[in-house]
Formats: sequence, C-alpha cells, structure tokens
Amino acid sequence: MNVLWWVSGAALSVGLGALWFGYGRGGEAVFLGVAGPVAMAGASWTMTTRTWSRDHVALLPWMLRAFAAKALFFVGYVAVMLRGFDARPLPFVVSLTVTFLATHLAEAFCLRRLMAPVLGTGARRPGL
Repeated sequence: MNVLWWVSGAALSVGLGALWFGYGRGGEAVFLGVAGPVAMAGASWTMTTRTWSRDHVALLPWMLRAFAAKALFFVGYVAVMLRGFDARPLPFVVSLTVTFLATHLAEAFCLRRLMAPVLGTGARRPGL
C-alpha cells in the first residue's frame, strides 16, 4: 500500500468524521470538499500506474492530458458544489484545498518512487 492510499484514507476518515460529528451543513461541506480530490487522485494514480506499466514513454503525454482534465474537473466540481449542492463556502474551500494539496503531494512522492528504477538515484549527471 503506498502513501497516496494512506493520505486518501486519512482524508476520507476526516470527511466522514466531519459528516458524522459535524455541525449540520458545515460537516457536509467538509465531506464534499474531501470527496472530490480523493476521488480524482485515486483515479489519476490508477491510470498513471497502468500507463507506466504498459509504456513508459506514453506517461508524459497522458499526464499532460490528465492535467487539463483535472483543471476542468475541479472548476466544474467547485461550481456544482457551491451552487448546486449549496455547500457552505468556507469549510468546503478549506477542506478542498487541504485535501487537494495533500493528495497531490502524495501522488508526486509516489510518482518519484515509481520512476526511481528508470531515472536512477536522482543525482545530477555531468552536463545536465
């Protein structure tokens, strides 16, 4: 089990705890703020590992397309949650931001570990 799944599990636990023990709409907003980044990070990491195992060279083009899709997803997600679900803005935005940063940091760490055998130790080579 890698770091991303631990971070996602912790974030979902916080979201469910806020939903269970939260104060009405604030708990719902925290859960909704956690759910989007966790779902996107899980889907992104699953596709990253599948692409990497199939073809190392195909990963960069896939990641560029995934970045654009994530940007559009999060713009739409925030709009739908704030307008459609009428989530309380402050708890939603804070939980979304913290979870977004935590899952992307974990995803970057996992990506570094995934690529380590191909990239070497990470030390700078002469001339680069």
